Parts: sequence; C-alpha cells; structure tokens
Amino acid sequence: MVLIVFLSVFQRYVLKSPLSFSEELVGLLLCSMLFLSLPYISNSEKHVKINLVVNLLSDKAKLFASILSSLVMITFCFWMLVETIPWMDFAIRLNLKTENSRLILFPWMAVIPLALLINIFISLKKIYKIYSLI
Repeated sequence: MVLIVFLSVFQRYVLKSPLSFSEELVGLLLCSMLFLSLPYISNSEKHVKINLVVNLLSDKAKLFASILSSLVMITFCFWMLVETIPWMDFAIRLNLKTENSRLILFPWMAVIPLALLINIFISLKKIYKIYSLI
C-alpha cells in the first residue's frame, strides 16, 4: 500500500502522469486492513480496555461481565452481518465497480461480513473458555 502511494505521488508530481487506480485501490486496501484487523485484535485482546469498573468487581462478576461483553459483541456482529447480506447481494447482482479504475467491488465488500463472522466465532470461543473455567 505504501509502495502504491509512493508511486502515485512520484508519477503525479515528477512525471506529471498520475496513476488512475491508486487512490481507489489504497482506499479499498485500507478498509480491508481495518476490518481484517478487528478479528485479530479481538482474539489477542489487544484492544483498548477500560477496567475502572471491572477492577471493582469480584472474580465471579468479572467472568459474568466478560460473558456479557462477548454476548454484546455477538449481537452486534450478527446484526451487522444480517445488514451486509442485502448489500453484498446488490453489489453482486449489479456487478458494481469503482468509479475511475473499474475495480470489481464485491470481493472487497466481502471482507466486512467475513470479519464479522470471524468475530462471532472468536466471541463464542471466549464464552466457551469462560464456561470451562466455571
């Protein structure tokens, strides 16, 4: 992605001939990286946590709070997954493409439901892990 931006800037300002596809491709790559990083961060638990309230809870209440947060994550991801199905169907039926470079959009759009589905499985794994501790 950095190489594409570098080449785009070089061609635009030095060769006076900009790459037509670079801005759209970089935007699609950036969105893909964002959504594909969400399952990784959820699985490794490297996200920002606010432990102020959780630290005041007993061990059993902490487990309950963890299960509750996983259930909220599952609910949110499932809701978003259901919302993306018609969106993906629309993109596939109309064979949507980017405006300038005519890149097919639905493979890039498929990253979002894929990441949401992986997040659901990660949250289910966390709940199973907590129940095995009880």
